Amino acid sequence: VFKRLSKPGARLSEWGWIEEHLPQFSASSPVGSKIWFTIGLHPHDAGNWDAAAEQKVRKLAQHPKCVGIGECGFDFFKHSEEEAEKQEQAFRAQAQLAVELGKALVIHARQAESLCLKVLSDLVPESHPIHLHCFSDSLSHALLMCQRWPNLRIGFTGSVTFTPKLAKGKGKGKGKGGSQDS
Repeated sequence: VFKRLSKPGARLSEWGWIEEHLPQFSASSPVGSKIWFTIGLHPHDAGNWDAAAEQKVRKLAQHPKCVGIGECGFDFFKHSEEEAEKQEQAFRAQAQLAVELGKALVIHARQAESLCLKVLSDLVPESHPIHLHCFSDSLSHALLMCQRWPNLRIGFTGSVTFTPKLAKGKGKGKGKGGSQDS
C-alpha cells in the first residue's frame, strides 16, 4: 500500500480508533502527506459509546489529518431492539459531532434506510458533506439521499454487482465485476 501511495496523485483515507497510529499521518513521514483518516465508532461497537468514547473521538477529530467522523450509523443485518437503540444513540451523537466540528460524516447503514434518513433529517444540514459508505440499499433511497444532501457521496460495496439469486444467497460463486467502496 505504501509503495502505491508513493505514486503521483495517490492518496488514502482510512477510519480507525488507534491513537498510536497518528504519527504515521504526519507530513514528515514518507507517505504521511497522502494519508487522511476518519474517526468514529462502528455500529457493531455502538454499545461502547459513552462520554469517554465521545471525548476520545472529539480529541482525535482535532488532528489535522482527520477528515471525517465515522464510519457510524446502523447495521441491522443481525440486531436486537436493544442494539438498535444503542446504534441510534451512537449515530445521533456522532452525526451531531460531525456537524459541530465541520467534518464529513461517514455512514455505515445496512438495512436501515428509513431510520438513517430520519436521523440525518433531524440533525444534518443539507449542505453538510456525507459519505454513505459501503452502500447496498435501494436505488430509490440513493436518489433520495443525493437529492436531499447534494454534498453526499456514495461508496458501493461489491455485493451490488451480484445477481438477485446470489444476493439472496441461493447462487454459487461471486458476482461479476464491480469494485469495493471508494
